[in-house]
Amino acid sequence: MSSGCRRGPRTKDGQILWQHDQSWDTRNLAWEPDQSLQTGDAWEHTRGIGFSFGYNQIEDKTTTLSGPALVRHFVDVVARGGNLLINVGLTAPGEIPPLQRTALDALGAWNATYGHAVFGSRPGGPAMTSLRWHRWTRADGRAHLFLEPGDPLDVNLLPGQVVVDSAVDAHGRPLAPNAGTLPVLDDPHGVSLMSFDLRA
Repeated sequence: MSSGCRRGPRTKDGQILWQHDQSWDTRNLAWEPDQSLQTGDAWEHTRGIGFSFGYNQIEDKTTTLSGPALVRHFVDVVARGGNLLINVGLTAPGEIPPLQRTALDALGAWNATYGHAVFGSRPGGPAMTSLRWHRWTRADGRAHLFLEPGDPLDVNLLPGQVVVDSAVDAHGRPLAPNAGTLPVLDDPHGVSLMSFDLRA
């Protein structure tokens, strides 16, 4: 259930009065929302893959989320405790436009590998200073760090509640510290993952 309008009584001249329904159980924030409202429980971010909710034949790569951009947006919303609702603008025959399909395929492929750290997770982990884009979730008693692929991660940047020696990649393979760093594996969709045990 979300907020909306309902039909109210008619005025003397026959006009319908629409009444705003104040009952809701989630906040729905669309497109470029105020991120200060995107905290706590029960909120949702809604947007199209492009700038339109319906099919727009003039949308191109400059106005459509790429696969990596959609993955990063998804992780960003979920890691702050939200739900992401993505609209797909179908063509008149009911087909998904190729640019949108490419983005959705990328998100699906990424979720096939990393979904265990997203679905059913909770926000978790403090921001780390002096580090490229990153987000944390917690699921199954582990802390999951999502970050841009690139240079090895300095273990001194990790918060004290994670056990550095327990680091594994998305497939559960150990990531052994080397000279005070952990390797950050490359990912074609632009967001990599390492997971840690939490200190008791």
